[in-house]
Amino acid sequence: MDIVNFFESVEGTWFSQRTIHQVSAQQSQTGQTTLAITRLSPDAAPVKTLCEKFAADPTQTVMALEMRPEGGDPAVLVALHGDGSSGPFLSHTPDGGMTQGEYRLEDDVLTLVSQVQGMKAEERLWYLNPNLRMRTCLVDQPDGTQLAAFCSEIRRGVTRSAS
Repeated sequence: MDIVNFFESVEGTWFSQRTIHQVSAQQSQTGQTTLAITRLSPDAAPVKTLCEKFAADPTQTVMALEMRPEGGDPAVLVALHGDGSSGPFLSHTPDGGMTQGEYRLEDDVLTLVSQVQGMKAEERLWYLNPNLRMRTCLVDQPDGTQLAAFCSEIRRGVTRSAS
């Protein structure tokens, strides 16, 4: 699978079940949501705005996605051209945070790594089948606190083929 195919495969509506664990406090939190992921064109306003913020050329967009949790505000992810299986990405979160990082696709696993104000995040996404994906995220905060998250996500609205 190449990077464009991988990003195209995330489009859709997903039921997401997650567990977040604060390592040092030995506390866990669970939750679930529905997440709608849609593709944005390179000339869409959120893509242009994000690219302008980081002085990036929106015509270098490999894929841009809007991720909207049920009842929430959207996040935007813009992947830019790199060497084919890796490159830079830009993101904008609902709380106004903007991040720049690197993506890498290896063995059909997408890894997103970013660092902001001393905090490092590494997120990995992979598929067990086209309608079931897994996501992990490890966050190292400047104060030494570590967070780990695991999500299993099932694509909604898939029709079963006739046998």
